[in-house]
Amino acid sequence: MKKTTTGMIVGLALIGSATAASIEQRDARSIAEQYWKHIFEDRDLKAAAALMSDDVRYRDPTAGSIDQTFVDGLVGEDALAELQRDWDVKGLKFKIDMSFTSGEHACVAGGVSYRMDGKPGVKDLPFATILRIKDGAIIERTDYGDYTKSFTGPRVSPEPELETIARNYVHHYLQMKYREMASLLDEDAVFVDPTAAHVGQSVPVEGRSNMIDSFQHAIGVLSDIQFDPARSFFFQNHAVFAGQSHFVIAGSALGLPQERVAFKDVPLMIVLTIEGGKVVKHYDYTDYEGFQKQFDAIKDTDD
Repeated sequence: MKKTTTGMIVGLALIGSATAASIEQRDARSIAEQYWKHIFEDRDLKAAAALMSDDVRYRDPTAGSIDQTFVDGLVGEDALAELQRDWDVKGLKFKIDMSFTSGEHACVAGGVSYRMDGKPGVKDLPFATILRIKDGAIIERTDYGDYTKSFTGPRVSPEPELETIARNYVHHYLQMKYREMASLLDEDAVFVDPTAAHVGQSVPVEGRSNMIDSFQHAIGVLSDIQFDPARSFFFQNHAVFAGQSHFVIAGSALGLPQERVAFKDVPLMIVLTIEGGKVVKHYDYTDYEGFQKQFDAIKDTDD
């Protein structure tokens, strides 16, 4: 089977050799579903905390405008629980646009509305949350949010033209226009797809030239990429795109007889960090388990 390494679907051409979801992966999905229910529906922080490891790490890279502590990270279930209690928000209502679990990672994106004593209510604050689950417990939680209308306090100067740079970069990325994409990448940029561990391909790619070389392996294998965003937001120096991807892969790369194989509605989250007008970090989170199910269904039809 031909090996393919590319950003959004790094390792997708290896999916045919991937095994069914392991017990640990199934447990991760169950833990994530329980956690989301406790957070989004029950508001049971005690039950949610019981699903976390004692040394769980919480970070919010977009929260530097509120408190640098969030960016540096909090360690320990007690610290996170205390933080959530201190927020003292009321009337929480969540709108979930996308949710999936792939390997050790569970991702959700949506909007939250709430009110805080003495402050105007906040409606549909965009957010994304990523969990990492290992050995039966949540070991990491990373949040991203657009806090423009949410909090007062010190402000970090926003990255000029953040949205324009981010949208242009993602457009070139999905259209496989790598020369144009390279012009928006920092020389020392880093690409990572943590969810690609599901197909053994989660090693970071460091440096602009290495990233472009890696992405170019997709030429002739991957085509017709489309992306339907469910939620996109831009704050300080981060951009988040969450939605459904659709694409075509050469059948030969998957060990299938068809010339072209179409895949639809594969959840994808792209998180960018932009500094000095250039993308310095590019993280993808892809629903490889959902892709695997589509692949298995196609393969079973051919057998």
